[in-house]
Amino acid sequence: MPATATHSRSVRLWALACFLLAPMLGGAAPPRPNILFLLTDDQGWPTLGCYGGTRVPTPHLDALARAGMRFTAAYVMPQCTPTRAALLTGPHTARTQLWHVIGKHYHYPWGRVREPVYADNLPRATFTLAKGLRAAGYATGIIGKASF
Repeated sequence: MPATATHSRSVRLWALACFLLAPMLGGAAPPRPNILFLLTDDQGWPTLGCYGGTRVPTPHLDALARAGMRFTAAYVMPQCTPTRAALLTGPHTARTQLWHVIGKHYHYPWGRVREPVYADNLPRATFTLAKGLRAAGYATGIIGKASF
């Protein structure tokens, strides 16, 4: 191999090594983002001003939406328990089996139809967003109602 080809190859290998090893050579890790997830209950998407709602002013939630991340395409459940379970665990309601509001008045014989097998709570071993964030070094907490 000519000397110039060997030199060129050495330079490329050195550059690749520097690129791959740079994160391990010190340098501060980039700061992790703070995460604040707000779920407002019993409200349709057009209720908030940031989604076009005009009937009820929502200036504080609109300001948070402007400064943060908005979710604009999703599947939802019509009740609070299945919505929370899906958001906190990831799987759709059919996987968690939490498809109704937990309480004695929502299922047979008070309801009009018999429901398929359902769960009243999540098994302790279920993966949740909080467990995943804790494993990544975040401090987590939940405030409000969690009815499962």
